[in-house]
Amino acid sequence: MTNAQLFRLLFFSLTLTASVAAAQISPEEHASHHPPPGGPAGQAAPQSGGMDAMMAGMMGGGAGGMMAGMGAPPKKELYPALMSLPEFSPEAKQEVEVQGNRRFREGAFLLAAGTRELSAALERADTDRQEQSLRTLRGALSLMESGLSTRKLLEQGRPPREVALAWFRNEMNIAAVGPIGPHAGPFGFSPLHLLTMALLFAGSALGLHAYVTRMNRARTLLRNLTAPGLPGAGSLGNAVPAPEPIGPEKWKGTLRLTEIIDETPGINTFRFVDDRSGASPFTFLPGQFVTLAAPVNGKRVSRAYTIASSPTEKRFLDLTIKREEKGVFSRFLHDEFRPGATLEAAGPQGVFTFTGSEASSLVLIGAGVGVTPLMSVLRYLTATKWPGNVALLFVCRTPADYLFRKELAETARANPNFRLLVTMTKAGESEWAGLRGRFTKEMIAEHLPVVRESRIHICGPNRMMDDTKAMLLDLGVPPEAIKIESFGIPRKEESPAPLGRSEQGTIVSTSNTALFKPSNKTAFLPPDLTLLEAAESVGVEIQNSCRVGTCGLCKVRLLSGQVSMDVQDSLTEEDKQKGVVLACQAKSAGNVVVEVPPE
Repeated sequence: MTNAQLFRLLFFSLTLTASVAAAQISPEEHASHHPPPGGPAGQAAPQSGGMDAMMAGMMGGGAGGMMAGMGAPPKKELYPALMSLPEFSPEAKQEVEVQGNRRFREGAFLLAAGTRELSAALERADTDRQEQSLRTLRGALSLMESGLSTRKLLEQGRPPREVALAWFRNEMNIAAVGPIGPHAGPFGFSPLHLLTMALLFAGSALGLHAYVTRMNRARTLLRNLTAPGLPGAGSLGNAVPAPEPIGPEKWKGTLRLTEIIDETPGINTFRFVDDRSGASPFTFLPGQFVTLAAPVNGKRVSRAYTIASSPTEKRFLDLTIKREEKGVFSRFLHDEFRPGATLEAAGPQGVFTFTGSEASSLVLIGAGVGVTPLMSVLRYLTATKWPGNVALLFVCRTPADYLFRKELAETARANPNFRLLVTMTKAGESEWAGLRGRFTKEMIAEHLPVVRESRIHICGPNRMMDDTKAMLLDLGVPPEAIKIESFGIPRKEESPAPLGRSEQGTIVSTSNTALFKPSNKTAFLPPDLTLLEAAESVGVEIQNSCRVGTCGLCKVRLLSGQVSMDVQDSLTEEDKQKGVVLACQAKSAGNVVVEVPPE
């Protein structure tokens, strides 16, 4: 039984549950509990959408919480505005249509993510993750139904008040069951409705869980029986290959450098392979990063770098890195590291990703070496022949600094859905015939008139990213459609002699302390000192790279006490629920106990 077959079985079971629940209720009984919508008797009521609409009503309640849990912003309230409109203006109709399309796309993204999560959970027999995946899928279907229903009402020429009521009912989880009558229970269902559906759904879920558990045990047994070297292994083992992993899995090991590719002055691509397999070390998502670690000047140093190659490339892993004059690790790689040498690595990490399921069109905006994660996305979409439209707006200083110039030109010629716009900020007297200067709002509007409907990924220096985001917002791009990668910011270096290690820089000026587990070392913790700096003062090693809250390497678990953080971009909602904090950002005015993960 494959993962796809298991998912189809799951979807069929959920649909069957809703169908059987509806079949238990006669039309007369349903009418007695729910008066017909539409106003006075005899007036035609709008079409409800049948079983699909009933499924949306059953599942819609979890969609809002699901999107909030994933970090998505709350939906814009359209009800008051629409209720006051006698009829749709072209602008209002377009805004509602945009909202409906966005909900449908968000639902499609959740559906794809939930499917991948469910597949991985089934592989690991992880019942908690399976349950979480089901919630994701239910929320996804509800969002897609909501967006589709809104678009259908607009196509049918329904007035604003009717669209507003339909939207409101969906948000309140009563979209498909009509007005709440005097005999209705929670969400507009009668007690009989709720009891019947709850019993049928519980029975279906238990049966499915038992079936999945049996299939996982059978698959594990089959692998053991057909493993190489065991009696009976042979053609049967070759007939049941292990499936490719879906999505990234955490990896830690040794990378070996095989090649250094000169890209532009001061920027090289370092090509790595797993030292054991001689191939790409792990599965990752386009736009993620990896952490490298090596002894530099007698001290173990780690840094995070975005992956430039595509996840479809299984032979190697490419990291395109700029030599920073003050960068300890980048100077080590450029000046001392040579093919054949090895270093420690861990990954993948990061949420600055795009797989094609998140939106139907994508705009990538990069400056300098910030184009690295965007290249991973572009290479992946090209390799998988993604049918959507992609545009790359690339800012370079001079033609000599134009990274991946030949490859980008070839991609633009070969892919009619790819639009390439490159501008030079300091072209001078060169023969550059393209755009000059930084991108402006007018330039973006002229060359990309559909930017409002696209997903936007921006990576580069802080000033460039802030200015670009402001221009996009002025052009009407929704804030939730703009994603930013902050690896372009300078790393905050630790002081040569961390506080507490020298007579000139003592931190013994407070009674507050930080206790680090499992070493049981205690450091003084003034309010202006971070947990990372306090740990370094007593020799507690916490992995770190950027020291500004973006890479997430310095995650530790807060066991007791309270902290404040100026930046927490790299923390997920799951991290926050588990008490995970960023040591480079966390400060406290009281005593804290912290658990430091092993390296």
